[in-house]
Amino acid sequence: CADEESISEVDASSDGGSPAADGGGAEAHGRARPVRRGPTALEPVVLSHSSALAVAVDETSIYWIDGCHADHLVMKMPLSGGDSVMLAPGGDTPTLAVHDGYAYWVDDGDLKRVPSTGGDVETLLGWGSVGPFVLQGDYVFYMMTDEDHPHSGPIYRTHLDDVESTEMFTWAATSLAVEGTNLYFTTTDGGVWRANMAGEGYAELARAKAHPGNLAPTKDAVYWTTGAGLMTAPTSGGAATLVESW
Repeated sequence: CADEESISEVDASSDGGSPAADGGGAEAHGRARPVRRGPTALEPVVLSHSSALAVAVDETSIYWIDGCHADHLVMKMPLSGGDSVMLAPGGDTPTLAVHDGYAYWVDDGDLKRVPSTGGDVETLLGWGSVGPFVLQGDYVFYMMTDEDHPHSGPIYRTHLDDVESTEMFTWAATSLAVEGTNLYFTTTDGGVWRANMAGEGYAELARAKAHPGNLAPTKDAVYWTTGAGLMTAPTSGGAATLVESW
C-alpha cells in the first residue's frame, strides 16, 4: 500500500536487476525469475497504488479488491485511467469476476454481487462456505470450502436466478476455470480434469507429478502451475510437459 513517492521504476536495461549485479539474481534467493522483455513489450502503466487482492476487467473498466483498506473495498476505474470508484465493501478471498453487468466476489464465505455501475449489494449464496468461483452463462461454479479445508473442496453449480445448488464433483478440487463449454479443475491428488457445464463427460487430462495450482485453459491446451514450474497438456488429453521451470 505504498504511496506514489515510495514506488520507483526499474530500468530494464540497467545492471541493477541482472543476476550478475545482485549476486545470482532473483533465482538465487528462491524468487520468481524476472520477466523477459522483448523489443515489443508493453510498458506497464500504474493505474492505482493500492494493494490489489484480485483483479477483473470488462470492455471499459478494471475492477479490483483493495487490500489496503480494512473493508477490502471493491473498486472500479476506467481502463484508460482516471478516478477510481468504490462499488462496495469487498471480500476476503482473492477471487473477483465481472459478468453480465455485475461484479462478483466472496466475503466471509458468501457470494455477493453489485451492479458494475454501482448500486445495492446482493447476497446470492449466504452459506458461509463459498470458495473460489467462476461464471459462465447463467451459472456460477464454485468450490465448497470449510475451516479445515480452506483451499480445496467439492465443486457445485448454481443458476444465478436460483439458489438451489447441484454438486458436480465430490473430490477435493484446488482450482477451477472455464473455457468455451467446458469446466476445468485440478484436484489435491494431482489430477487435471475436464467436464462439460452439465457435469457430464468427466475426463482426466493429465496427472501432475507435483501438486497443481493455478489453472488456465485455452481451446487446445490447458496450463497449470506447480511448485516446480508451469505445465501444459492438450485439452484432448495426453502427456503433461514442462513449459518453464522456476
